[in-house]
Amino acid sequence: GSIVAVLAVPPHIIPQEFLKLMGACRKSMSHLRIIKDSVPNRFIMLLKFRSARAAYRFYDNFNGRSFNSFEPEICHVVFIKSVEFDSPDIPKYAFSPASPDPALLLNSESCTLPNTITNSQSIQNNLSPLLSDPQKSSSLLELPTCPVCLDRMDSSVTGLLTIVCHHTFHCSCIMKWGDSTCPVCRYSSTKESDSLHPSSSPLNECSDCASTENLWICLICGSIGCGRYFQGHAFKHYQETGHVYALELETQRVWDYAGDGYVHRLIQNRTDGKLVELPAPSSSLHSSINGLTPHSNVLGPVSASPYFAADGSVPSSSAGYISHVLGRRAMGLDTLDPHSIITVQDAAIAEKVDALGLEYSHMLQSQLDTQRKWFERQLTKIENANTLREAYRQTCAERDSLLSVVNQHVREKKQTDRKMEQLCDRLGALERDTREEQALNSGLQDNLVKLRADLEASLHAGCKKDALISELQEQVRDVMFYVETLQKV
Repeated sequence: GSIVAVLAVPPHIIPQEFLKLMGACRKSMSHLRIIKDSVPNRFIMLLKFRSARAAYRFYDNFNGRSFNSFEPEICHVVFIKSVEFDSPDIPKYAFSPASPDPALLLNSESCTLPNTITNSQSIQNNLSPLLSDPQKSSSLLELPTCPVCLDRMDSSVTGLLTIVCHHTFHCSCIMKWGDSTCPVCRYSSTKESDSLHPSSSPLNECSDCASTENLWICLICGSIGCGRYFQGHAFKHYQETGHVYALELETQRVWDYAGDGYVHRLIQNRTDGKLVELPAPSSSLHSSINGLTPHSNVLGPVSASPYFAADGSVPSSSAGYISHVLGRRAMGLDTLDPHSIITVQDAAIAEKVDALGLEYSHMLQSQLDTQRKWFERQLTKIENANTLREAYRQTCAERDSLLSVVNQHVREKKQTDRKMEQLCDRLGALERDTREEQALNSGLQDNLVKLRADLEASLHAGCKKDALISELQEQVRDVMFYVETLQKV
């Protein structure tokens, strides 16, 4: 299918980071929906692609791949056959598709999706009885607009993103949003809080039970939970994740679940550079110095002091002097002068800010060391890769030279083969001539034998004739002698 899901996504992976992680696969995605998982601090990302091939390509590229180089979590990508949303509080005609394009995240026949709702007017429009009629709604369906760019949200043109609060945006718009919060929810909550409490800031609360008392924050992932004297959600978070350090928001003390005790927070002293324990919160210091209350101000307004800014903030250049004055007064070396230029309360706050600044500077230094080691490893990998690349280039050059030599030898071999073929042709012609000459020679030899036999026969006949002639000549001579004798007689 074309629907996949990424399971167990950690909460620190914001949608912008996940969209950047997708890279080129983001162009083939039509809709992305973030669903809250049953496991705390885990989410499911449901992705709909325009084709099944794009979904399989996303599965091959990202299944088993880590989200980033600093975290051990990896992507668990699975294919989804069908998804169905069932809400007893919202009627079914409120779940209208956001676009008539067939490349929607969920088909209306197999599953339904809630539309983007940004105000009460859109809620009334989505809950109107007119849309409950499928025939009328199919003809009167209107594409909603993106709350950021106010353009129509068409999944066939650009990918859409639906976050946990059911607000839908263009992927390109949400990637430009620099905050991890929802733009619509942030605007609504800010507007509501400004109208109800113009001067108050939002309070921290437990992420599970919304409790605002005895809160602890995890120093690893930032999850806020209530203490063990309430419902113990902070301890449950430790049992589920194994994050052993939690900070109590009220007292700023760190608890170690593994060691079952508070952690001594050490900071570096600015005077001698030694490590000292972080002092107690400012409230105990205010109440211990000369019986002053945390809100007492016997020294006049803060803005009148040269060690404070006009808005009451503490410049970094005055923090060391304030810490020195408070330390001497806490040890009883100095008395609290009513005409002093600073207040105990603001000095304690400045000391606390200075201590936290030192603590976070050490934390930043350790993180920078970790990043330096990581980048050194990456640099080593790059150098090794460059070495291998150079060796590969040399090997390729040697291969090219050998290929040129081989090609030259191949050309020479072809020339030699052509010459050999010519010589073979000449050799065949000579062999044919030789066979003809041999046949002619054998014929001549036979004729010579016959001629020799004829010659011998002729010579033998001639010898016989010569003998006969000589005999006849003897006979003629005898006859002539006889005739002559007769004549004489």
